[in-house]
Amino acid sequence: MKERVTHSFLSVVLSALILMTGSFAFAGPVNPGSLSSDGYLNVYKRSAYHALERGSSLADKQHYREALPYFKKALNDHPDSVLGWYNYAYSLMETSEDASMSEEARQAHLEETEWAFQRAQNINPRITITYYKLGKLAVQRNDYDSALRYYRLGVLANPENASLRFNLGVAYEKMDKFDQALYQYQRTILINPKFIYAYNNLGLLYEGFQEYDKAELVYKQAIKMVPTYVLPRLNLGNLLQSQDRLEEAEALYASVVKVDPHNPWGHLYLGNIAFKTGRFEEALESYNRVIEYQPDFALPYYLSSLTLQKLNRYDEAVARSLQYIKLDPKGKYANEAQHLMNTLKTAQVNVEAPTTAIKH
Repeated sequence: MKERVTHSFLSVVLSALILMTGSFAFAGPVNPGSLSSDGYLNVYKRSAYHALERGSSLADKQHYREALPYFKKALNDHPDSVLGWYNYAYSLMETSEDASMSEEARQAHLEETEWAFQRAQNINPRITITYYKLGKLAVQRNDYDSALRYYRLGVLANPENASLRFNLGVAYEKMDKFDQALYQYQRTILINPKFIYAYNNLGLLYEGFQEYDKAELVYKQAIKMVPTYVLPRLNLGNLLQSQDRLEEAEALYASVVKVDPHNPWGHLYLGNIAFKTGRFEEALESYNRVIEYQPDFALPYYLSSLTLQKLNRYDEAVARSLQYIKLDPKGKYANEAQHLMNTLKTAQVNVEAPTTAIKH
């Protein structure tokens, strides 16, 4: 089975949030002339505006947990502040990955986060950034029905928002609704021809529909637009390799490691090409690089064991198979690794390296 390199859900943070409704209330009325400078400062510090400003300053520095009490105070004083609810929800979301938090506490934390984003959305449905976050929270729960609902609402509120279209396409794809995903990726590119991630995902879908010429075209468009974006290079290389266009594929993988010298997939695929063309020393060198850069990645141990067998280095091959099984005892090639280990002991094997890629 041909597997693929994908891009995770895009999380979009707008640089500015324009409030149509729910403007923030200042403390007042206060006549500055009736107060000393210290008195006026004290009144300001007690205001909801100061609490929001202080919380935002902390959040800008990624001190989200410290920002939460300030946002709570701002919302206690002014419960209809869209900006207050959004910032509070965002800070909650950023603190949800606390390793010390129990799973029960984490779920309650995420529920509060979702409620806070919904509160901001209810106050002003036209602020589409809340739909991103609600969709992302749904994805974290593997609740793609809810993710679809939020992204659809966002698209209804802002049909020309390319990022919402893209996220909607990803959600459709996760639910195996490939026709709808294809349409959303195409719409994303029509709205924003420079939306690079959509080209990569569109290429993967074209491959799934066996429209290989279209897939090759969109991968090449993505590579041309952003030469440092390696995913379309990897996926185009895989496509070309499946068509036995090995020299072209190898050139693409080599370009990946030139752009990103520690990219494990580029080195792994270079190893696969070298193995297929009988260059076993080169293949082993590539697999060893992957192990060096990512020692907990199981697959190169299995592939290098196959390569070591070809080089008649049986003891090393057995050790690599054992390491693969240790790292991934129920992995895709666990049975093959065990069989290889058994047969290597008698040096009577003749196996081929798998050519499938592994999804990120």
